Amino acid sequence: VAGQISKIFVQPGDRVKAGQPLLQIDAAQQRAQVANRQATAATAAADIDTAQANMANAEQTLQSLVAERASAQADVQFKQQEYQRFEQLATAGASSQQNVAQKLNDLRAASATLRAAEASIQAQKSSINAARSNVNRSRLALKAAQANTSEGSAQLQYYTISAPLPGIVGNIPVKTGDVVTNTTQLLTVTQNDRLEVQLQIPLERSSSLHTGLPVKLLDNRDRELQTGQISFIAPDVDPATQSIQVKATFSNLQNLRTAQFIRARLIWKENSGVLLPTSAISRLAGRNFVFVAAAAKDATCPNT
Repeated sequence: VAGQISKIFVQPGDRVKAGQPLLQIDAAQQRAQVANRQATAATAAADIDTAQANMANAEQTLQSLVAERASAQADVQFKQQEYQRFEQLATAGASSQQNVAQKLNDLRAASATLRAAEASIQAQKSSINAARSNVNRSRLALKAAQANTSEGSAQLQYYTISAPLPGIVGNIPVKTGDVVTNTTQLLTVTQNDRLEVQLQIPLERSSSLHTGLPVKLLDNRDRELQTGQISFIAPDVDPATQSIQVKATFSNLQNLRTAQFIRARLIWKENSGVLLPTSAISRLAGRNFVFVAAAAKDATCPNT
């Protein structure tokens, strides 16, 4: 993240644990963004409630309109029967044509009321569909707002720079008040309890390489410091040196440092034998002899 360093909790050379805070980048702006996104999510939730309430009202109105349509249908049926009865009476001379015309007008008015009820029901169904769409749209808006809030909240954790592993704090090139970005080096934490030594082995010895071969670390006088073994053999060859990279792991018992050059000896094969200085070898009659001093009682030659 980018921002201004507000606190530095450690000093160069401090030993830290994994997860321990190292630096703090000011997160006021990010917290404000999170608060704004939370408000947007709350608004979206309120919009859902409003849209659901509107849809419920529209459904209740639809029920009322359906009841009105049923009443209008019954009225049309009644007016139809009345018109037919008076028409029969007028044919028989028991009623006047004026009464028949009145009943016809009543039937037409009832039919118009029924048609209006049908139209109102269709319009109300459209309103319900629109309200349902608003509910779905508000739910999608709430999900988006919640996702934005979660993303912003997750970003907040990056403003506290914590140690990713236990180790020793190295150089701290920044100071409180500096503005940094996600490419600024803040500090280093070195974990060198275990070290990995990289060796370049000539290609012609590749057939003898295998994991588990002993590797000895040596000091400037070729004295052995400690012993490890090969844990990795590169599958490819360095094109520049035509060598194979192998790695051996060691416990850092000698307080070695990362990126340090050191002498190493790879043990290809070990045999038991006697090691002695060349000055102790005598050559007689074309053969090599070693004379060992021993007490007279242990000598194998006769006493003189």
